[in-house]
Amino acid sequence: MEEFLPHFVDADLKLPTSFTQSFQLLWGLINFEYTWEDIQYEVPRLDIAETDVEIMQYKDFPHTIKLYFPLVDFWRISAHQVQKHWLLNHESDVALYFWDLVFEFEFGFRVDSMHYLDPIVYNCAIDFGDSFLYHNNRFVAFAMHQVVKLFLIVVENTCRFSHIGAFIYGDLLGPGMDKWLNNYQLEFRDVASMMAGQDATDSFRFDLRQVRDPIIDDGHADFFMHGAMEIFGDAEYCTLDPDDLAFVEDKEEEAYWSQLIMSESMATCFLNKYYSSELGKVHLDSKSVKAFAYDGSATEFTTSSLSNHLPLLENKMGKNKPLKMDLGFRDFGLDFWHEDVDGFVDIAVTYTMDMEVSADDIGYEGVVFRDEFRMYSTMNAQVDRDRVYLYMFENELDLDPEYGQFTAPREDMLGTTESEYREFISDFGFFLNYIRKYLNNVHFQDGLQLPWTADEIEFDLQFEEQQMHVFIDLTDDADRWFEQEFWDDDFEKEWEAGDVDEDYWKAEEGWDSVDGWEGFDETPHFYDGDDWATDADNWGTGDYQRSEYTATNTTETKNST
Repeated sequence: MEEFLPHFVDADLKLPTSFTQSFQLLWGLINFEYTWEDIQYEVPRLDIAETDVEIMQYKDFPHTIKLYFPLVDFWRISAHQVQKHWLLNHESDVALYFWDLVFEFEFGFRVDSMHYLDPIVYNCAIDFGDSFLYHNNRFVAFAMHQVVKLFLIVVENTCRFSHIGAFIYGDLLGPGMDKWLNNYQLEFRDVASMMAGQDATDSFRFDLRQVRDPIIDDGHADFFMHGAMEIFGDAEYCTLDPDDLAFVEDKEEEAYWSQLIMSESMATCFLNKYYSSELGKVHLDSKSVKAFAYDGSATEFTTSSLSNHLPLLENKMGKNKPLKMDLGFRDFGLDFWHEDVDGFVDIAVTYTMDMEVSADDIGYEGVVFRDEFRMYSTMNAQVDRDRVYLYMFENELDLDPEYGQFTAPREDMLGTTESEYREFISDFGFFLNYIRKYLNNVHFQDGLQLPWTADEIEFDLQFEEQQMHVFIDLTDDADRWFEQEFWDDDFEKEWEAGDVDEDYWKAEEGWDSVDGWEGFDETPHFYDGDDWATDADNWGTGDYQRSEYTATNTTETKNST
């Protein structure tokens, strides 16, 4: 961050180059207007490597986060100042020097009536160090220096010696956090469908407002969020059960890992809302099926291409009739760490699938066959670097043990008899098993790409009863993400090409040394190719998730960083 932030401030932050401010005295009788022109910012020299965060049970205040933040080692801001007044017009150069700027806070959090986090500042200290104001007019320099110095002293002493300061900063930080965190709404706009061949997009958001006060203990802080998903334009809201969640810890090492817990209620809400949106609607025709079967196993979607799996359609509509099928999914019920007949599985889900079939060149327009099926699927999940690997064990009809499936489809223009329908249900069950094998061997074989790279964040999964744990760890190369996202492209290309030498940092930015890109690993990382995703013999026992975490796949959370 010490390498990234200075250049970001210098080249990419787009700080203002001019500014105007009016000051009034004696109820507006005296008015001064100041304009600062040609504002120039030197590249700041930061000292944030010395930042220290301690999460602890403090001796005087419970549930405390202690932050020592040495922000600026040196930063100079200069401008040409124009003072406008009917009697005292004046122009001169001015410079503001920040030297050894340090913040210290001891604070906690509480949840307000809007379910937003409000910081409670117990103690605070702001040290401006040797910061001062330079002005080339001695009289103005003396007057303004004293005003600025008084302001800095007031800010420091308000924080250091008065309980009022704690209240002031607590009240100031709360609204700022709310705005910065978008009122705890995590929005995703114009998201594309996860299924290949589907062109649907939709927008949604997650409600991350807090449901209770955070728990801050020695070495860790626990935050509890609502997590409901909302589709833009859909007024229906999820009702979540108050699942009892517990964070995973290593009791022998007395260590916690950074982790995100998803409850069954939140996951069920996500599935129901996702598949009720445009993203959950699946339209199948020759074009979309060809895109989905990217291995070339299917090039068309006709009655004849499905005859090996669902012969009823060819028998009723004829050979080589172009098919169109619309699928919808609803009424999800999900279990984490589910005990099945063969052992435990990570995820078990029941749902209803709606199917509507139409075809061209059959002398009838519109839906000719509509039905709904209650389904049951189980799978295991594992994350490796930037991919999630799934293995599906079951994908079958969830038939009523006493009454079975219905004796006829919901809508039928094909004249299907009861015996033909029962045969169709049997064929459809075998087809679901074929789909399961196809997904495991094709779509799940190489893993599903996550929206981040392994050089930025490492993830791991663990499933417990009624909850899924996502372990999170930043890699040593996480700063690369900031550079790719925020640095200007021209400078980054020059740096990577070796055109920016140490003289630039010494002469232009005042740095004594720079590491550059030496030693940075540019080798792309891929899955190592172990075919565990298709090896079902090692799945279902739950042994891999109950194994103890080692230093190779977890990072111990320290009390201070």
